[in-house]
This record gives sequence, C-alpha cells and structure tokens, in this order.
Amino acid sequence: MNDPFELDRLVAKTAVDLRGEARRFRSREGASEGSTIIPRRISSKATLDELCELEARGGFPLVSALIPWVRELTVLRVTGSERALVAESAFSEHGAIADIVRALLSPTANLDVLEGALRAAATPMRDALRRHEERVNEASRLIERPRGEAGVGLAERTLALTEALFDRDACRRWPHRFSAALASDAAEGWPVHLSPRWLASLFDRGELLRGLRLDAEAPLPTPLGAASFARALGLLGEMAAFADRPTGTPFALVRMPADPLVMRRAALFASLVLEPAFFHRKLGQSRSVAREQARRVARAAVVWLRVRALGVLSRGLFAAPQGARDFEELSERALGRALPGVLMGVLPRLSDHDGAALASIADACLERETLRRRFDEDWFDNPRCHEALRHEHQQLVTERPTLGPAGADAEARELARSAAVSGRLDEALHE
Repeated sequence: MNDPFELDRLVAKTAVDLRGEARRFRSREGASEGSTIIPRRISSKATLDELCELEARGGFPLVSALIPWVRELTVLRVTGSERALVAESAFSEHGAIADIVRALLSPTANLDVLEGALRAAATPMRDALRRHEERVNEASRLIERPRGEAGVGLAERTLALTEALFDRDACRRWPHRFSAALASDAAEGWPVHLSPRWLASLFDRGELLRGLRLDAEAPLPTPLGAASFARALGLLGEMAAFADRPTGTPFALVRMPADPLVMRRAALFASLVLEPAFFHRKLGQSRSVAREQARRVARAAVVWLRVRALGVLSRGLFAAPQGARDFEELSERALGRALPGVLMGVLPRLSDHDGAALASIADACLERETLRRRFDEDWFDNPRCHEALRHEHQQLVTERPTLGPAGADAEARELARSAAVSGRLDEALHE
C-alpha cells in the first residue's frame, strides 16, 4: 500500500522537474538530454487503480487530489521518448524553427527563402508531433484520462466575437500577420533588455513576490515588441502562482495538472500591457501616450486571441486525411491569410492544454473586472490587491471561488467569459 503523503512529495518534486524540462527543451543541447525521469510509483496504472479503490471508500481528499496527477504523469512517462523527439525536431539541418520564425518577422526578411526553410524544417516536427499525439491518445484512453474537444466552443466564440475588431485585409502575406502581432509599434517605455530583476521591480510596492523563490533560470523572450513583454509578464505571474503555496499542506491539494489558477494568473499579468494605467504608472508615460500604446497592443491582442483559437481548432484536424488542406482553410478564416498545411501543429505549436490556455484568458478578463471594481484601475500596484491574490494562491483547490455570476449555471458563466473578453478589447481599443 502506497503512502499518499509520500506519493504527494514525489508528485511535487516531479512537477517542479517538469517545469525545468520545458525550459531545457528550448535549446538543442537540452532537447538531446531527453525527457524528465518520472518515477513509476506515481505514474502507473497499478498506483492509479489503488488510489481509485481508496477513493471509492470515501473521505480521502488527498487521494482524490492525487488521482488526476497520477493520470497526467503516467501519460507523460509513457510518452517521454516521443516528447523528447518533438523537442529534438525543433532543431533540424535547416535551422532551429524558432530562429527561422523570428527571422520571418523581421521587416527586411526575404520571405520566399525563409518560408521555404520553415516548410522544410517543419516537416520532421509535424511527423514527430503526429507520433506523439497518437501515443498520448492511446495512453489517455487506457487510463481514462479525458481529452477530446476541450475549448472548441470557446475557440469558435473567440473567432466570432473578435471578427468585427479584426482587420482581415491588413496584411499581404501570412508572416506579416504574425509580425503585426508583435506590437512593435507600442515600444515606448520598455527597457532595452529584459531581466528578472526589472520584472520583479514592477511589483515591489507590495507583498506580491515577497519571500517567493522564483525560477531565476527561466528564459525570458527576446524583446521584439510589446508582445515580448506580455509574455515575460505572463511568465512572472505563472511562476509566482505556482511557487506561492502554503507550507505544510500537501501539494496535490493546492495545485492541479495544468492548473487553471496558475494559467489564469499568467494571462492576468500578460494582459497588463492592455492597461493604460500600467504604462502611465510603471513606464512613466503620459496618459495620452499610455492610452495610444494600449490601443496599439489591443490591435495585436486581437491577433493573439485568434492565433490561440486557431491552435485549439486545428487539434481536431491533425489526424484527419485532409487535415493539411482543412488547416489552410481554417487558418485563412482565423488570420485572413492561409498558412501552409505543412505548418499544422507547428505554427501555432500543438499543445495538450491549448483549450485550457484559451479559457484562462477569458477567466483573466473576468478576474480583471473584479479587481478593478475592488482596487481601482491601478489594481496591479495596490498592496491590498497583492494580498488578495496571494490569499487565493494559498487556498485549497476545492475552496477556490467560482468566476462569473454568483449562482450561474455553466452556460451563463460561459457567456460571462465571452462578454468579458469582448468588453476588455473594446475598452482598450476605444478608451
């Protein structure tokens, strides 16, 4: 019989290690090292069956909290070699895919040459992604881990609600659409170089980060525009929410796989680049410049949302016989220009948690409305808001508040999420 508390300690350590794996896989050397070693004790059907049997007897909160972790880690362990191959495939004889994409976004890029290089580099990655997806589906089916169509409805609503805000004819070719999404025209006030110290200094008035051990080795994006700083702020929010856990409480009781709280906090802090008050208070811009900068970011954010929706909707095409052709049609609907079918799963990158990430953006918009009502437009700089956020970080998963209208059913909450996203963009574009 496994001791649930010992299992929980192993789960916590492995969860931290897996976050390091994601960082390591960003380099060719790290990808070649292979995937994280996940102990069988927390990643086997035998352990899962034992926990499910204990749960059936009732009254074991930690056991119930461990079950989704064992399911998640089991799939990750048995698909570790495929996951490592996907990471390795990002670095081919044609160059690193990330480097090619970055070069494509340059105003002086030779699009024909670089797009050809990207197509060639994408082929082995798409094949690796397909094998990984097949293995994940098989493993998930064997241990009854849900997958399916998570986020499809929200992705369709996202495309619908942003259609009126989307300039479909603004770009001649598809790389120009991604270049516009960098929000490089909203460059005033940002530092030349991104650093963990500068990010942390943005929130030094309160208790938001005090005492937390953040990942000092987490790679920060290259500053290419306001989008890069949004990603960095999102990473800070994610690290803070993951690290800010109560001591003495079992890990599985306060954090979940693909934790909605951690993902929402990342989206909330990434969305600070849509706040004129943030530009005014933190970057020292005048109010008029801050409003214009936020409008420019909002135009790019429309594209960010549509790219995220494209990623969710393209998952269902990945294994289809005509998937590449359908992906081209879908990408034209989402972005106004068709992406080559060979990029399906590569750009945007296929992820098991695309639907959850899109939902976290909607939830962050809902949360931001609440925070503004309670703490005013400069909520992000309010020490009392910092305390409230940290209080939520410390709560048990089962005690977290439900976002959306009190007492509302699932459909009403979904409508509230969609309205929050639409309202957030309208406000930023027209304030």
